[in-house]
Amino acid sequence: MEINQFSLCYLTRPWTDPVEFLAAAADAGFGMASMFIRSGTGRPLPFEIMGNAERLRAIRSLCARSGLRVFDAEAIVLDPAVDLDVIDPVLDTASQLGATYVTCVGNEIAREGDHSRNDGHIEKLAIIGERAARYGLQIGVEFMRYRDIPTLQEATKLIDASGQSNIGVIIDVLHLHRTQGLAAQVAALDPARIISVQLSDAPATSPAFENLADEARSGRLHLGDGVIPLREILAAIPEGVPIAIEVPVADDRELSARECALKAAASIRNQPDIFNVKRRSLSG
Repeated sequence: MEINQFSLCYLTRPWTDPVEFLAAAADAGFGMASMFIRSGTGRPLPFEIMGNAERLRAIRSLCARSGLRVFDAEAIVLDPAVDLDVIDPVLDTASQLGATYVTCVGNEIAREGDHSRNDGHIEKLAIIGERAARYGLQIGVEFMRYRDIPTLQEATKLIDASGQSNIGVIIDVLHLHRTQGLAAQVAALDPARIISVQLSDAPATSPAFENLADEARSGRLHLGDGVIPLREILAAIPEGVPIAIEVPVADDRELSARECALKAAASIRNQPDIFNVKRRSLSG
């Protein structure tokens, strides 16, 4: 596959000015990249896009010049305390960026199995999906073991219950692996319910539950450097589902955004066996 068929996730180097990050992704040959609009942790972003007309214009100008497009925007948290009226500015900003979808995640939990705050998720997700449709956007639900949408099964159950056709699941292979998810479970999904797949790699030993978020945000490995069965998972992903590379690697922290993007692109080129696989058809 050509590098321009992939998206580079902003989490790869999230302390970078968004315009610099997008320029780095474009220079490395990526055809798409993601952006943070709202924090999934509840903390302020170092570089705000929402409400910053100058930065929004700069991003759109960079995309027009380079041919890069913003693929997805993060993130809406399904927190019962969140006022749904704040969602429209997120969706509006994502639409202005030309994004395809907005990521939606659950609340972070202190103890594994604590789903005490997810009772209202179905209703809120349905409303978010309805509002997203007005902007021509999809919603991608991403499961994580340390949030209250912890597994692929929980995510798809929630998506189906929402009743909204523009909502699907994001399959981050790290989270799939850390929840003992299998390629066979991915292959059993309705192709129309898969929004995208995010690739990285990971060591054999899982961190303790309380350290899973740190691994996801800064302790991943480049493709082929770990034990995630990437080839098998990709074989279960339907042809045409977009692929993103999300590699916040600890050893790369001192590298520039451009160097990180080039390393991510190299990890694709250096692992042809991962991508030399027949993916299943969109018909299932």
